[in-house]
Amino acid sequence: MSASLARLRKRAAEFEQKKQFDRALEVYVQILDEGGKDLGDEDVPLFNRVGDMLMRKGSVTEALGYYERAVDMYAERGYLNNAIALCSKILRQSPGRAAVYYKLARISAKKGFKSDARKNFLEYADRMQKLGMADEAFRALKEFASLYPDQDDVRLVLAELLSKENRKGEALEQLQSLYQKLQSEGRAAEARATIDRGLAVMAKDLGAREFCFGERFSLADIATVYALGYLDYALPEVEWRGAHPNLARFAERMAKRDSCARTVQT
Repeated sequence: MSASLARLRKRAAEFEQKKQFDRALEVYVQILDEGGKDLGDEDVPLFNRVGDMLMRKGSVTEALGYYERAVDMYAERGYLNNAIALCSKILRQSPGRAAVYYKLARISAKKGFKSDARKNFLEYADRMQKLGMADEAFRALKEFASLYPDQDDVRLVLAELLSKENRKGEALEQLQSLYQKLQSEGRAAEARATIDRGLAVMAKDLGAREFCFGERFSLADIATVYALGYLDYALPEVEWRGAHPNLARFAERMAKRDSCARTVQT
């Protein structure tokens, strides 16, 4: 801490001793605003202190903002237990503060707390989905799947959510990644179940429609054609046409389009 910040901190402590808490709060805020990179590790608890003082004044939203800044500072400097404790403190006061679930998920992952990371990534994604922020929900789930490739069910959930949002290409990409992982681990039955699940999702989404999405040809149709063509090429033993006649009819229609024919050949 610089000499000027040290003087400010001394002044704030004096105000507190005199029970002049509003004046002490003003000085603490000044320290945090002016400190910037000069703030040392010993200064980080001031964010929490300011938050507590604001909370006592009834300035809840402002207080939570200071708590979150403390979380970020602790996490950046490697004090992960402190960051986790503050996240829990914030969520006790404001359970709907969605961004904190994401912070807590990432910090838990850094600590190696897989179950906590999973719980909070899923909670954050669910809240983003309900807020209509599907892209952010998918991004968070992809991040978790990348951090923990062994979480097979998360990839399946992600694939289903992507499919519901008519993002067939991304959904199939997740299923293909899972299939390849299971195959490499010698889990052939589970790998085959993943293929069957992907086919069921595609068939259900297509229904009796001519195209995958809407009433015109789109990238979703290309992705589905590519996936079915890949099955014919790499896994001819999968008899998807008999199991899903609507996909068979779809494939026949698409085969007549030059663009799809080129996609399958590629």
